[in-house]
Order: sequence, then C-alpha cells, then structure tokens
Amino acid sequence: MKVRNSLIVLVFMASSSACYMGDPIPVECVCQCQEEGSKAEVSAQAAPTPKALPELTKAKSRDALRAKRLAAKKAAANAMNPLAKRVSDTKRRADSRVAKQPGSGEVLEVDPRTKVSMLKTYSGLLRNTSSRKLEPMKPFLTERLYTSLEKNLPKYEERFFNGLKESVGALGKGDLKVKETRDMGRGNVEAQIVFANGHERRVIFLKEGDGWKLNRL
Repeated sequence: MKVRNSLIVLVFMASSSACYMGDPIPVECVCQCQEEGSKAEVSAQAAPTPKALPELTKAKSRDALRAKRLAAKKAAANAMNPLAKRVSDTKRRADSRVAKQPGSGEVLEVDPRTKVSMLKTYSGLLRNTSSRKLEPMKPFLTERLYTSLEKNLPKYEERFFNGLKESVGALGKGDLKVKETRDMGRGNVEAQIVFANGHERRVIFLKEGDGWKLNRL
C-alpha cells in the first residue's frame, strides 16, 4: 500500500514539473539547406533545355548577320564622296526647291564628268528655246521646275525668254566651261558657267533620273 502511494506521488510530481519546463529552445539552422535549394532551382530554370539550344544558336547567328550588314552599309555610306552623299540624302526628300541666293552656297568640288553633264544639259536647253515653247525644253528641266514653268509661263513668257536671250546669243561664240560649283542644299548644286565671249550665268542643277537637270535658271 505504501509502495503504491509512493508511485502515485512520483507520477504527480513528474507531471507538475513538466508544466513549468516552458517551450523548447529553438535551434538556428546553419546548414543553409533552403538557400542551396533555391540556387539549385534557379540554375535549373536558367539552363536551356536541349531542344532550345538550336533556336538560341540560330538567334545568335541572325543577330550577328544583321550587325554585319548594318556595319557594311555604314562603311559604304562613309566611303561615298561628299557630292554623292548629298545626292543620296536628297532622294529621301520630296522638296527640292532652292532657298539660297545665287553664289551664297559653300564651294563644292565636282568631278570632270559631272561638269560635262551639266554643260551638256544647259547648252541643250538654250538650243531648244527658239520655238519659245516649253515642251522641247522638258528633257533638260527637273520635274519641279517644269511644273512651275508650265503653270506660270503664260503669265511671264516674255520675261522668261528675254532673260535667256543673251545666253543663247553667246552659245555660238565657243565652248562653255564650269568655273565654280557650290552646294545649295537639298542636293542642289550651283554652277557658274562662263561663255567664250566672257558672258556668265549661275544656274542650279539637281541629279534627277539618269542625269543632272536644271532646277533653277
């Protein structure tokens, strides 16, 4: 009987002590298992699958080819002479009107072949003024200038042809030459043309179609 009572007392004391032991002390995890798991997961997501590798290779090849083409175009543009570059830039503009005053543009050197083309155009125009009609002059004029003259010639016909009379008379005195050329903007090039008798005119050309045409007289 005493033994049984002693056991009951011991069980009661053990139960009472457990109530006052408190919560377990937390232990900090030092294994970095979560961090390593996250890194492994990110690496698995970033790594391309075997199926994606050919597509990535093709994309890189396309980008490299595109960069090579752009570099070639840029090199070709930089290699153009100043006159050719101005003409090329002008093709992107619809408006070819001349805003500068005669003789005010920057001096621009052109090749002998261009000068010959300009002289051929100008002398061809002068030789086709005898009929005092605009149509025979059309091949030597830019589309802009022809349209403008077609609209205004009925009103200013006398003034227009009288302004060309001295140049037409000087044409038969000998060869013409281009003394100076100037950049007039928007692809326009002014040529100072000197006649054999000393007569001079400043006219403006624009590269249009297959040759240099007159854009201002």
